[in-house]
Amino acid sequence: MSIIRASRRTVLSVVLATGVSFLASPGSAGDLAEINMLINQSPWFDGFRQVVEKYEAETGNTVNLDVTPFPGMLEKTRNSVRSPEGTYDVLAVNTMWMNEVYEGGFVSPIDDIQTGYKLPEGVLDYAETTYWDKEKGAFSSSGKLLGLPLNGNVQVLYYRSDLYAENGLSVPTTWDELYANAEILHNPPNVYGFATRGDRNAAAYNSSGYLVSHGGAFFRDPASNDYTVTI
Repeated sequence: MSIIRASRRTVLSVVLATGVSFLASPGSAGDLAEINMLINQSPWFDGFRQVVEKYEAETGNTVNLDVTPFPGMLEKTRNSVRSPEGTYDVLAVNTMWMNEVYEGGFVSPIDDIQTGYKLPEGVLDYAETTYWDKEKGAFSSSGKLLGLPLNGNVQVLYYRSDLYAENGLSVPTTWDELYANAEILHNPPNVYGFATRGDRNAAAYNSSGYLVSHGGAFFRDPASNDYTVTI
């Protein structure tokens, strides 16, 4: 990951889980002020920390990480971006918050920090959510690049192989197959046929996989001004 220097009023975002990270321009340590970044405490944080340490070793610059439990990230983000002089130069922004941060004008387009910068070939933009088209009020590559992908989460299905073997079940590849297996295994309170993560802070994220894979959407096509809620 490269890093682009931003002034205290020029905040750069990094996309989490679609998430956003930051860029830094090369230069001598004397030319660069310390970078203050808000980042969430996560299972992958240690890998991120090592990348930051490598950047510091190569540039001589200092990155101060405010490592915060995920539930507190949004409050710190809102407090910083709405202050005359924010706390952070770089923000890690979760997918579910990006439209608020982008539309509010709280982060600077990458091109304003490093003219002509484009995402390297092969880097995912997660359905264009690293871009924001102000005129359309929607994520779109027709708009400006406002975030850099940092981490993309992948949904994983765990299953009890012993119970599947006992009941002669095959690993499901469709929702209908999963539902049928769950009905066979469901015997509460000893066994529940299916369970999902119960984190209230991630309720919208957890449910979005079910919604979208069945043809639904929070809004049908915002880029075309169609805000029909689709179930």
